[in-house]
Amino acid sequence: MLIKPGKDLKIIGGKRVLDSIKTKVNQFLGRGTSSIFVPPMDGRLKANDILDKTEVLCDIEKVDNLTVFGEHIYASSHNKLVKIIENTPEIIETLDYEITALAFGSSGVLAIGLSNDTVLCYDVGRKSIILEVEFECVTALLFWDPETLVVASGSQQFSAPDWRSDLMNLGSTGSLWVFNVESRSKKYLVGDLKWPAGLCKLNDQLLFSEAWNHAVNLIEFAAAGDFEIKSNQEILSRLPAYPSRIVNTQDNCIWLCLFAPRNQLIEFVLTEKDYRAKMLSQVDERFWIAPSFRSGLDFREPLQGGGVKMMGVLKPWAPAFSYGLVVKLDRNFQPEKSLHSRADGKAHGITSAACLPEGQLFLSSRGDNKVIRYIEQ
Repeated sequence: MLIKPGKDLKIIGGKRVLDSIKTKVNQFLGRGTSSIFVPPMDGRLKANDILDKTEVLCDIEKVDNLTVFGEHIYASSHNKLVKIIENTPEIIETLDYEITALAFGSSGVLAIGLSNDTVLCYDVGRKSIILEVEFECVTALLFWDPETLVVASGSQQFSAPDWRSDLMNLGSTGSLWVFNVESRSKKYLVGDLKWPAGLCKLNDQLLFSEAWNHAVNLIEFAAAGDFEIKSNQEILSRLPAYPSRIVNTQDNCIWLCLFAPRNQLIEFVLTEKDYRAKMLSQVDERFWIAPSFRSGLDFREPLQGGGVKMMGVLKPWAPAFSYGLVVKLDRNFQPEKSLHSRADGKAHGITSAACLPEGQLFLSSRGDNKVIRYIEQ
């Protein structure tokens, strides 16, 4: 668009001045992007302790990225690929870098995202790497069909394990890509995302979660297989926690993992630029005022969980930095039920999920290093 001298420049200059004034007013009044309001966990999101009462299938250190192939569950444990056989984890491959995402294709090929900005296509049967391609900050993977892989890139500035740094720097450089395994071609889908963390195919539509935006989006394509975006709409917003991986069930219901809670203290810190800069440069990352897979393990942590105790019991509204939460969405993308591990619970940091027949739901508690099996009644 050509900009004419005079009037057009005045309009653009005036808009910038008005935007600057609006930002200052919002900062002063604490509203808009400067609001520290966090929606309460109420209604279908009301706190319970179901996750703490659910069967522990096995213990796996830093367990993440649950995925299903055949009748078996696969997972990651830092840089190890793990297969769960009869409730026992078995290491089937050890890689040089941390595994950040997993996805199985129908042909038995496993896509593996690594912290060195690489995606591997791994033949599980032959235990060999058949393809390697570069992608920045891989946070989630999804085989759309046997030849097509959807890749979520969380950030252009940080690697996947540095997710706290991206949040504290108000990151919004995430993107979604489509990669063709046969032709090895990449196609850009959408960008300027605030840490896309989960992908799910629902019919011919693509669901993805946006962690720092506390939302879930739905992409509709113009035609099947062409990946030309017809619409990209936010279908779930203002979540009280940071959304992660998404899986769908056989009846097209959706399980959404939320790996850490939001709270007003963190929201306030995110509005304070100078404070954040000093915190990031002077304080060990373990003790930042930031969400965590598991808090309360060190006396140097801020607020010591921030809980309120009555009669020696930690109350469920305690604004802790870690929590356990997974939400089931109905076909209209509305919460149907939720499973919790409260502030004093033992199943925090639910990062991923996998579904097997007969209503079996498997969850990775990254914060407490265990795999949980929940069977719907």
